[in-house]
Amino acid sequence: MQKFNPLKKTHACIDLGLLHYSVTSDGEFIEVPKFFRKSEHRLSKLQVRLTKKQKHSKPWNILKHKIAKLHKLVARQRLDWQFKLAYHLFSDVSVIFIEDLQIANLVRRCKAKLGDNGQFLPNGQSAKSGLNKSLQDAGFGQFVQVLEYVGWKLGKKIIKVDPKGTSQHCWECLSQVSKSLSERWHSCPKCGQELDRDYNSALMIQKIGLLSTQEEDITSVKTAVRASLAEESRALP
Repeated sequence: MQKFNPLKKTHACIDLGLLHYSVTSDGEFIEVPKFFRKSEHRLSKLQVRLTKKQKHSKPWNILKHKIAKLHKLVARQRLDWQFKLAYHLFSDVSVIFIEDLQIANLVRRCKAKLGDNGQFLPNGQSAKSGLNKSLQDAGFGQFVQVLEYVGWKLGKKIIKVDPKGTSQHCWECLSQVSKSLSERWHSCPKCGQELDRDYNSALMIQKIGLLSTQEEDITSVKTAVRASLAEESRALP
């Protein structure tokens, strides 16, 4: 398996998340802008006022227009910021590796739980609703589309990588280092790597992406680990 230099500037990788909008393989941490969250209080006040007005009356239509206008403002702010970020990320690289996130699966509602008496039991949906709102505010699906468009316009490209296991393995030695979601630091007992969890994920995504362009059978962490073990076994006397 070929070695690679994570600081080589012909390519870069970004790990998307809610703690940081993206962490690059160059070690750049980009904060989440939270455009909707910043306007949420004003929107909720307008919507409360709307419920008190007679439907389709003149005051109701005025408030409806204000709410729609505020939603459009938030959408324009997000899109403008995403375009600026995409151009920034492509400024000195020709290829960007990115997680192939399935957004629809991330925002899917939790399955209902029923008790023995037929009553609904807590299923974590109330907590997930806040997470879903943050995911929708981040607009990762739209950002990937923006990144693809900007890459096409600049004659550059993005390569999507299977995200499974990227946060649970060490980017350097591919050893499994299990972590809970609350653990934000990566510490590998095998090779001694010590770095931020998201930075480790970004480097891992970049490593898998580069290997996938060199070896057709490596497309995920699982296949990379398998290839690494096979190489180690061949090296044994």
